[in-house]
Amino acid sequence: EAKLIVAITESGFTANNIARQRTFTEILVITANPLVKRQLQLSWGIQDVLISKSTELEQIKQLLIKNKKVQKGDKIIFVKSNPDQNNFISLQTIL
Repeated sequence: EAKLIVAITESGFTANNIARQRTFTEILVITANPLVKRQLQLSWGIQDVLISKSTELEQIKQLLIKNKKVQKGDKIIFVKSNPDQNNFISLQTIL
């Protein structure tokens, strides 16, 4: 079972769609937009919103470890959706 769902978003649409499912898994959002951060803090089920300009998974994993959101052995689901780029879902384990 995954410990965390990480939604990487520019507009907040992806994160809100995940939160709408009322999952028991903690949802964390990565965005570069401070306005989106403030808006998502009011959404049900979204535990935390971090600001990061990077969308590289390795850099995001390091940010999560630095902020003590995950530890070694945790499984994380990464979800990203952009209108002009490819969408992806990835399950990864922190090593």
